Amino acid sequence: MHLNLAQPLSLTKYNLMEDTYGDNWAKTPADKYLDLSFCTIDKYLLQPASKELPYVLNHPETIDPSNGQANDIREILKNKTKGFFVESGGFDGEFLSNTFFMERYLDWNGLLIEADQKSFSKLLSRNRKAFSLPNCISTKPYPIKVLFNGPNNAGGLIVETLEANNNTSKSRDEDNNDSVYTVQCFPFYSILLAVGRTDVDYFGLDVEGSEYKILETIPWHKVNIKVREVIYVHESVVVRK
Repeated sequence: MHLNLAQPLSLTKYNLMEDTYGDNWAKTPADKYLDLSFCTIDKYLLQPASKELPYVLNHPETIDPSNGQANDIREILKNKTKGFFVESGGFDGEFLSNTFFMERYLDWNGLLIEADQKSFSKLLSRNRKAFSLPNCISTKPYPIKVLFNGPNNAGGLIVETLEANNNTSKSRDEDNNDSVYTVQCFPFYSILLAVGRTDVDYFGLDVEGSEYKILETIPWHKVNIKVREVIYVHESVVVRK
């Protein structure tokens, strides 16, 4: 796959729920939705880079770019090898990455989720040995679209009101702000199904304010997540199951 990293990604848009239920799908009760969104996720999901490809890093001399979280994870999981991670808020795949050390030195693989298009392009250039997804995790138990403020240092979702007719979140200054664009979000459980994993050793969630809403959508009886890290108001909480 060849990318022009100077330009944001141009992504084809899909609407699983509209394709399945028609224009009035938003009126269907949430508990009636078929969990088929993992089929559409496959259209966005990118495979891990080959292990034969070297990493392309800004700071190759840095062994652990995290802010200490990787060490905590290693201690909790007793330096487990060949684990599986999900890092939501993967940024550029290197800067402050909580999963890079485990991937590089402990032979982990996993999934990096990053909704900001420019950051995602940089992430792909790192040759991470993990799945990558240029979307966001839904705050509902079904796919939604939200507005994303890309140029912020860490990015951020702008979610104000959910319009029932088109299921798109609106912002007051959307029409006058070129930095705000629409991003497709999928339920966390559907994303796990798309990568064929419901057993996760580490799940890092850093999405600038939507963390608890996302956690409420997860069917915990269907997943096995050993370590969860939720970052909110710039504080990190690591929880062992």
